[in-house]
Amino acid sequence: MNFRFIVFALCVSRAVAQSAFGHGSHRPLNDADEVAASRPICDTDRHGNKYMPCATPDLGNGRNWPCIKITDLCNGRRDCPNGDDEDHLHCFYHKYRLEEFQKLRKMLDEIRGKRYV
Repeated sequence: MNFRFIVFALCVSRAVAQSAFGHGSHRPLNDADEVAASRPICDTDRHGNKYMPCATPDLGNGRNWPCIKITDLCNGRRDCPNGDDEDHLHCFYHKYRLEEFQKLRKMLDEIRGKRYV
């Protein structure tokens, strides 16, 4: 009786692991390659503003994958159709990264002789 339970538990855990990690016929991200292939490459406009694609396409129209200005990222306003540009975890990382780049830029400028007040 114990042996049957162990075999059953192993089979269930294997099935759960396969579906959770994308193996087998019930992959959660079956169309991920198609979505990644249609993600746009955003350009810079004539004013020098850099654009980036939203994290996900428009849920109403999967072919519509808009670009937003990098300066519009984490600005408190939902610029992407799904509001992905205001995701709390993403914005935490983005703001931390910007602060670190500003510190590096300041250090490099000080080394080159420019001083900040």
